[in-house]
Amino acid sequence: MALGTKQSKNETLQKKKIIYIGGDSGGNELMFRISQEVEQRHNTTSFYISTSKIGSANFKELGVKKEQLYEIDHLNFKLTKNPDKNYLHHAEVKYDFRIWDIWQVAAKRKKSRLKLSEDSILSLMESICKKAEWIAQHVKPDYAILCCVAGFHLVMMIRIFEKYGIEVLDFSNPRLPERFCFANELASNFPLLNRIYSERKQKGLTPSEIKESKEIIQRFKEEHFKPSDSTRVKESWPQVVRKYQRYLKIIYQRKKIPNFVNNLYYPIKEKVMRRFMSRFEKPVTGEKYVLFFLHVQPEASTSIMGKWYENQLNLIENIVRSLPCDYKLYVKEHVWNFSTRPRDYHHEIKKFPSVRLITPFSSSYDLIANSSAIVTITGTVGWEGILLQKPVITFGNVFYNVFDQVQKVEKIEELPAIIKRRIDTVVDLDQTLTFVSSVLASSFPGLGMIPADCQNRSLEPKNIKLLVDGLEKHVAYLRL
Repeated sequence: MALGTKQSKNETLQKKKIIYIGGDSGGNELMFRISQEVEQRHNTTSFYISTSKIGSANFKELGVKKEQLYEIDHLNFKLTKNPDKNYLHHAEVKYDFRIWDIWQVAAKRKKSRLKLSEDSILSLMESICKKAEWIAQHVKPDYAILCCVAGFHLVMMIRIFEKYGIEVLDFSNPRLPERFCFANELASNFPLLNRIYSERKQKGLTPSEIKESKEIIQRFKEEHFKPSDSTRVKESWPQVVRKYQRYLKIIYQRKKIPNFVNNLYYPIKEKVMRRFMSRFEKPVTGEKYVLFFLHVQPEASTSIMGKWYENQLNLIENIVRSLPCDYKLYVKEHVWNFSTRPRDYHHEIKKFPSVRLITPFSSSYDLIANSSAIVTITGTVGWEGILLQKPVITFGNVFYNVFDQVQKVEKIEELPAIIKRRIDTVVDLDQTLTFVSSVLASSFPGLGMIPADCQNRSLEPKNIKLLVDGLEKHVAYLRL
């Protein structure tokens, strides 16, 4: 399917005002490079939002002029003025958010934030809200572009921009290697996917679309591919040099040497734990089980998209209580998090007789392939289960919830009935092909990722052109 023509792409973006929201880990540079390519193609006017003082300095070094740059410092916890609670209350109503709900996205990331006073937190929220409103009212951008909604300040900005009719385009990961799409992160859906999936369910697939979908599934079965942010590639020496040059620049901008304790402690701890893995088990051949993968925390996948189920220990207990007596619950620890979670956390999981705490180094593919059902908050394991025609049950907001064969739990007391209905079922292949085809058609070649998450490959000139190609097609198609 052709997603837009050259004429429609030019009409859609030509001479528009676009504001690019930067971020850490190379996010500022990524947004700047995208803006330059869009300006060159469509004669757009670019503005930028920095989310810290360091970010502002970074944008200025890249060549952003003072009149193009707006700073919303989400780390300014030194505000001490009395917050205007009446203003904040009206903002909650107007923009449909809750201050203390949003704050929980940030509070867990650093222990020091748990000690902040109520007035300090509310003053910061008031400052962010008023600055975002001012930008929406005075700059009046047509589009806001960013990469990944992972902070409380971004949640507030997006809510405000949407209320003012500013179209927010968030680069996201469709869980296919070397591809990207655009998401409505706060609703955790892909607008283009929703539209294409609805169309293809009605019209059916062409022979070429069926062939493409089958090739994706077969490739997963053979290669066990992972999303690009989970895949490491070998770096050339010039790439390594450029990476460490960026690190040195960050250290210089921050005017202090970073804390290397965790960088040294956790790798050593991980190596030790690999040798002493007694708390973990291996899968038992022939055993019937439902599969649950622990999420990394804190992370937007739970703090934003799955916020009502962040307490994974509590969720595991509810799953256990919902299972038939002849099934186990396999809980697999995340390979990135197993050395950072306290020992007591794992012991709490193991206290249930019907639970096996599976080693993080077990094959995820084999665990999925041999499972009777998959339960997840918002994990990639759900998407991989779809590729293998497994019944998938979710608790949070995630893009593949739109698939007719995925069951989202709306009320926890319904979980036993849902598991009873779905366990050991095989999802229809034709329905699976329709959904996989829609995901493929609504995504584009390229890496729409924070540079630090992909070894800076998203900054390469060829990739920037691919990102803008996809941006043009996405916007044009949604205008048809």
